[in-house]
Amino acid sequence: MRYTFLIIIILFLFGCQPQNRRIENTTNRTKDPNAKYTTCVLIEKYFINKGGKKGDFTELYLQCSVQDYFIKICAGEVTEKELLKYLNQEITVDVEIKEGRWDYCSNDLSNAQSRVGVFAVIHKIIE
Repeated sequence: MRYTFLIIIILFLFGCQPQNRRIENTTNRTKDPNAKYTTCVLIEKYFINKGGKKGDFTELYLQCSVQDYFIKICAGEVTEKELLKYLNQEITVDVEIKEGRWDYCSNDLSNAQSRVGVFAVIHKIIE
């Protein structure tokens, strides 16, 4: 019983580490093993609020082989206008995957409600 409790605590501690990682893309690594970029498809999805209800506007996502990543435009260096040129196409980007608030872009966190989870921050579009 004591060992089971110890194993649960260890799994909990390792499972709660912050997630800050780059997307790995085997296609790009085979061309250049030192590449820091990934290629995904840029798509739009309807806004879904925290209650699971569909909104009447769309948001941009990177559709990669692993999953679809919400793009937090305000955290990156690429504008929505620049991204829209690649809508429904493959796009190669310098991207960082983070975890946190999707809808909040200010440093003042008081009284802020936001969807929370994994999202993409695009630093650069690779032409």
